Amino acid sequence: MCAPHRTGPAFWHHLVTTQLHLGDELSSRQVAESIREFSLQAGEKELKFETYQQAATIFLGTYSSPDGLGDLGILKRGEGPAVYKVTQPELPAPEVVAYVVADYWEGVWPTLLSIDFSQLTGAEGPAALLLMRSGDMFEMLRKMQADHLILLERATRPWKVKRLWGDTHELLERVFAR
Repeated sequence: MCAPHRTGPAFWHHLVTTQLHLGDELSSRQVAESIREFSLQAGEKELKFETYQQAATIFLGTYSSPDGLGDLGILKRGEGPAVYKVTQPELPAPEVVAYVVADYWEGVWPTLLSIDFSQLTGAEGPAALLLMRSGDMFEMLRKMQADHLILLERATRPWKVKRLWGDTHELLERVFAR
């Protein structure tokens, strides 16, 4: 839902890449205001603030509730009734990262065989969606290279990443085969 090419609320990717910074605290009101600003900048008509507040509650609950993605450890309840702390989740399995990279690539850069390394590790790329540090993503990309899924081209700057995988669905099957 947080990848820009996936089905979901338009603001979701925006919130993940602008609000979920390690160590930060988020309030429900802060997230609601961010949703409101994003919606207005997108040209949508202004809604009652309660509507933005409901969307913020859903977003925060998705990442903090054990019924949602709470077990990933991204958001923990902080001090106060509607305050959450962004925490460092455990690194996802290499198979999960490989699938996320492939899915993101095919959704955002479907015609490109090669991209800049920074597009995968930057503030709006797959590393940000997984709350991974760039060094952790680099290690995962090295594992993907060892599995012949990508080729890291580091002879000159900017570094490039070349896709070698075939079918993304095969990568998804690897996730479930774990």
